[in-house]
Amino acid sequence: MKEYKKILFKKHDLFDLAEETKHKELLKMEIKAIIDGVDEPDAQDSHILGLTYYFTQKDELDLNKAHELFIEAIERDQNYHIARLYSAHCYQDKSLYQEALE
Repeated sequence: MKEYKKILFKKHDLFDLAEETKHKELLKMEIKAIIDGVDEPDAQDSHILGLTYYFTQKDELDLNKAHELFIEAIERDQNYHIARLYSAHCYQDKSLYQEALE
């Protein structure tokens, strides 16, 4: 396993456990910085960053960013089904029900 992945997973675990919004936002920025430092991010990287936007969304821009990252994960790996699931959630959150089913 690549070294950055260990750090990324640890930060994501902390993100999942964090209860305060400020702490989640800080961890989101740290996760983004880790992924921004990777030469070739993979589907899992895009998905993890998408989750941080999805679960800290304050407005439609955050939802759109999360959705963009889930789609990026799918484009990087067509078999990354969990990203497809979250993409469908984004469509549903936008009231685009037909797209969510596709």
